[in-house]
Amino acid sequence: MGRKPRINGRLIIVALLAVGLLVALVLATGGGFPNPNTVLTSTPAPEAASSPTPSPTQHIAGKVTVVVRHRAGNTWQFLYTVRNTGSTPIAGFELSAPRSNLSAVTVPTGWAVYGSGVCGGRHGGILAYWSTATASPTAIGPGAKMTFGFTVRTKALGSVLYSLSSGAATPLFGNIQGPAPSTLPARGSCTS
Repeated sequence: MGRKPRINGRLIIVALLAVGLLVALVLATGGGFPNPNTVLTSTPAPEAASSPTPSPTQHIAGKVTVVVRHRAGNTWQFLYTVRNTGSTPIAGFELSAPRSNLSAVTVPTGWAVYGSGVCGGRHGGILAYWSTATASPTAIGPGAKMTFGFTVRTKALGSVLYSLSSGAATPLFGNIQGPAPSTLPARGSCTS
C-alpha cells in the first residue's frame, strides 16, 4: 500500500546543469547577484534621438502690386512688384494658378524661375516660381523692392494666389490679379 514516489535522477541532473549554466552566463556577462541590502533601481531607457523640428521665428512681411497692360488681341503683360516691408529677406515669389503659356518672363539677376507656364514646365499648380538662395545678396532685403513679370496670351483675367518666402520663415500668402488658365501658345521666347 505505501509506495514511495520514484525520483528521476536524470531530471535532477539536467536541472542542476541548467542552473549552473545560467549562473555562469550571468557572471560571464558582467552580471552578479544583488546584495540583499542594496536597493535596486531601474535605469531609464535611452530616449530616441529625434531631429529638431524647425520652428520658424521669422515671418515674411511684404506687399505685392501688379500692373496689367493689354497689348493686342489676347496678349497681356503682367508686372509684379514685390516690396519687402519686414526684416527678413525675401528669397521666393510664387504665383499659384493653372497653366498658361508665358513668354518674355522677367528674371532678375541672381534669380531662377520655373513653373508650368515657363517654357512648357511640368509643375502643376505653380504658374511661375522665382527664387534665389536665402542668404544671397540678390534676395529682396528689408525696404527693397524687385519686379517680376511675363507676357501671356489669355482670353480673360482672374485671381491667383501668391506667396513670398525665405527658408524656414513663415511665408506670406495673398491673392492678386493674374491670367486666367489658357492653352493659347506663347508668342516669342519663354524667357527674356
